[in-house]
Amino acid sequence: MVGTGTTVTFKARPDEAVRASRLANRGLYRLMAITPIILFVTGLLVLALLGWDEASILVISVWAGALLLLVLDLSIPSISSRQVARRYPERFAIETVLAFDDTGMHAHAGATQVDRGWEAMTDYIENDEFILVRQGRLAVAVVPKRAFESTADLEEFRSLLRSHLRS
Repeated sequence: MVGTGTTVTFKARPDEAVRASRLANRGLYRLMAITPIILFVTGLLVLALLGWDEASILVISVWAGALLLLVLDLSIPSISSRQVARRYPERFAIETVLAFDDTGMHAHAGATQVDRGWEAMTDYIENDEFILVRQGRLAVAVVPKRAFESTADLEEFRSLLRSHLRS
C-alpha cells in the first residue's frame, strides 16, 4: 500500500485474460449464449406450425446451427487462452504493477508505462475474480483479486474506486 492509494503486483495468466474479456464484454457473451436457445425455440415453433413432414429440413438445419453455436460458445474461451499464451508468451512472463492514487492509475509492465487520470476512467465492474476499471465500454485495467495480500487491501482499493468512479 502506498499512502492514499493502492499498489498491486501480479503476473497475468492466459486463462484469466479470457475470463476478464468475458467480464468486459459480458453483453456480447450473453447474446452469444442466448442465440442457440432462440434458434432451438424457433425450430420448435416451426415444427409445431408446419408439422414434421413439411418442416423437417428447415428444423434440422436450424437445430444444427444452434448446436454449432453452442459448441463454439463453449470452446472459444479455451481456444483463445491457448492462442494468446502461444502468440504472446512474453506478456505472461513479466510482472504488471498497477498503482492507483489520488491522481489516477499508473501502470508498468515490462517496457510499457501508462498513466491515466481519474477523468479518463468512467466506472468499474467486478466479479468474484476481477475488478475491471473502464473507460466507457473499454477495459483500462484488469486487476485480479488474487493480487491483493488481504481482504482489507481489497476493500481499501474498492473504497478508492468508489471515491473516484461509479460501480
